[in-house]
Amino acid sequence: MVQYLKARLYSETRGTLSGEVLIFKLRSVLGHARFLLVSNRQIAASWNRNETDVDITEPVYQSSGEDVNIHVCGGGFYEYVTLPTNHPEWMSITSFCSMLDLDAQAELRHAHFGENAVDPGRVQTLDPGTPLVISEAFAPAIPPSSSRTGEGPAVAHTSQESVAMLEGYTRTDIYSGFSGYHHNQRNHRFNTPIVADKPWRIGIELEVYARSQAAYNTITGARSNWFQCESDGSLHEANYPIEIKTIPLRACDAKSVEFWDAPMRKLASLAKSKEYRSTGLHVHIGKEILGDNERERTETLNKLCWFYVYRIENVPDAHAKNVTMAGREHGYAGSLDGSKSELADFAELVGYKAACGNKAAFDKMAGQVRQKTASQRWDINLQHLNDYGTVEFRKGDGRISKTRLAGLVTWWEQMVLYCRTHTQDQLDFDEFFAAVCAEYPAVAYFFTRDEEV
Repeated sequence: MVQYLKARLYSETRGTLSGEVLIFKLRSVLGHARFLLVSNRQIAASWNRNETDVDITEPVYQSSGEDVNIHVCGGGFYEYVTLPTNHPEWMSITSFCSMLDLDAQAELRHAHFGENAVDPGRVQTLDPGTPLVISEAFAPAIPPSSSRTGEGPAVAHTSQESVAMLEGYTRTDIYSGFSGYHHNQRNHRFNTPIVADKPWRIGIELEVYARSQAAYNTITGARSNWFQCESDGSLHEANYPIEIKTIPLRACDAKSVEFWDAPMRKLASLAKSKEYRSTGLHVHIGKEILGDNERERTETLNKLCWFYVYRIENVPDAHAKNVTMAGREHGYAGSLDGSKSELADFAELVGYKAACGNKAAFDKMAGQVRQKTASQRWDINLQHLNDYGTVEFRKGDGRISKTRLAGLVTWWEQMVLYCRTHTQDQLDFDEFFAAVCAEYPAVAYFFTRDEEV
């Protein structure tokens, strides 16, 4: 049997699927690694067209040393790639694809794949006694199953070749390289889940410093359909700063420890985050979580902002638990003395339970909190709620940790849902804390262990 790789090509300018190509590894010629590329369309000008059925007589390399010819039927195009002598003689097919994406090899990649990024698929096999029929080899692929809606492990593929693809998400965009600060947020349409387990989706921003120039190149050169790398002006403590930003993920994936396991293990070998003061772990949650209409969303935001300011950050025991969960003592909220209006001061005197009993007074007080903290430099950032449809939670400290990621996402999501499903006078931090720890082990973990993650 002959092994080959069926790779997808994506337009780097449009971010859409532009074709597919089969890649065969050939016997080394004069010490050079050599590959055969076959497609049903001409990828670059150098590709040869098969006008009739042909035998591609270049011997295919096999571990047994046996030479096998490939019989191609049905037209199509093919091209040979011979690599310079400074590349490994027996480079794997996936390493070959990854190598083509390095900046230093941009000219070589362009010569064979044009304005396309290469997304390697799975290695497949071909019986040498069976002709390779182009029309069958490039038949439309069956979409992956997207029926998974529970908390079970997600499928995150991260390999040594810096290819990280996620199943169950559209692949119309493949992210690669290094973007300007939030460039794609403004100008690029993100991938989305094929099926969302809830109406809201959750995105992550994790700030890190790569361990070396080589690690920096590996991280920023990774090709993925679920995260991208950006610059961030706040990262100035060390060399090689990177902000890793995900697409809008399914809530069940973003809250899953298993989902974050593989990518965090890979990232931990290449970068650091915990030891720096400037790194953060920010969570974006779609505004759909706030309610089904504008009135419900406004009420939830009022309750959330009031609950966070007056029932968490300004109550010592609750604040301490919030710090344990977020990993950072000083976020952006502080005591928020500047947000306390005359009405809020009065509420302190008469008691917040009494103030909550008057909905008009409560809405006015909470609205003033929102207005005076409507800045990116607040723990709960509402600055881009209308533009991008997300609420951003910014208190989290940067950590390369599967448990920290899953736990903090859950903490913020459940806090919003608690405020949404309870009236003003029912909001009680101790009740919220007990409920979220009982249901989510990733949250309870941080309050039952002494060591830091």
